[in-house]
Amino acid sequence: TGSTLNMSGAFSGTAGFTKALGGALNITVQQFINGTQTLNGGTTTLSGGSNTLFPGQAVIVNQGATLDLNGNNQFVGGFGGGNNPGSAGTVTSASPALFSNQSNQAFGGSISGAISLNKTGNTTLTAESPLSYTGATTITGGTLTLRDHATLLNTSAININYGTLNLDSNANLQIDNNNRVSDTAPIALRGGTITYQARFAAQGTESFGALTLTEGAS
Repeated sequence: TGSTLNMSGAFSGTAGFTKALGGALNITVQQFINGTQTLNGGTTTLSGGSNTLFPGQAVIVNQGATLDLNGNNQFVGGFGGGNNPGSAGTVTSASPALFSNQSNQAFGGSISGAISLNKTGNTTLTAESPLSYTGATTITGGTLTLRDHATLLNTSAININYGTLNLDSNANLQIDNNNRVSDTAPIALRGGTITYQARFAAQGTESFGALTLTEGAS
């Protein structure tokens, strides 16, 4: 805790990886660790280029932990941490970076900075807290669900490619929110779907940016 470890060697294995304490970890080369990568505290900075973490692995960012992409693209197989608002950590990047995930998990933390989010595969990622990143949001198959305190108010664009954006105020804590999506972000539907569920017995509304139907049945 309070110290920085520069990880300049490559590790491999199949048992995953856990960062347990509050110090800083700077990973400067690509890693080859299979299994779940669990961050429980401090800041883990990815400085080894695109996919510093071995791509396609599950990444769990728990409360008190930060994953800094540091301008590097990263693909993870499963992504989560916490099931309620504020119950997980932060994924961030000051420089533009693409964070791609293929997961059936809930994430109670935040995604901030210059990140673009790409949710891929026939899976569901459920966000519980505000996602304040400023890059584009792309849903390529499956579903991105915004519920409880989750919003997409700063995203630059929303692209739904044969997937679903689900706005749900009638699940989990049933927090009623009539402003989950940026009113100015353009939305492109390529065989895409937007679903909306207001809280039980409540009158719900949502405003969207310019909508373009590009291809497929939307």
